[in-house]
Amino acid sequence: MVFGVLALVGLALIAGWGYWRRRGTRRALPENVIALTREAQDLCLWSGTVREVVADGMRYPSPFRVKVYASRLFIGYVDQPYPVFTVPADAIQRVLTQPGRVNVLYRGGKHLTLYGDPAAMAQLARRILFVSKRARRKKA
Repeated sequence: MVFGVLALVGLALIAGWGYWRRRGTRRALPENVIALTREAQDLCLWSGTVREVVADGMRYPSPFRVKVYASRLFIGYVDQPYPVFTVPADAIQRVLTQPGRVNVLYRGGKHLTLYGDPAAMAQLARRILFVSKRARRKKA
């Protein structure tokens, strides 16, 4: 009986020591690396806010929350959780970038223009382009 208790305590000590030693060895991914998982449908690749949105000639001057998921582009008001615009990734045909704005042309001759901080807009354009190219490759 005593031997069994000592064996369990020793096993717990060895397991705890191994866990404690391995704890600091995990590497974090660099900021510019995107890890895609099997559940990539809900993976948020970029999240931020824009100052104003122009959609098919209609101007929306209030701030919007923009999220780029692996399968779609989500645009909604900052204080509301539901989208005002949702663009599927395979519908995006072209992404044009200018300082401080991003133009997204998508299926049906429709377009979105997003205005905001120039650095954030450059990141947003890269993420949207990545998602659209990936969706086209996956579709083909």
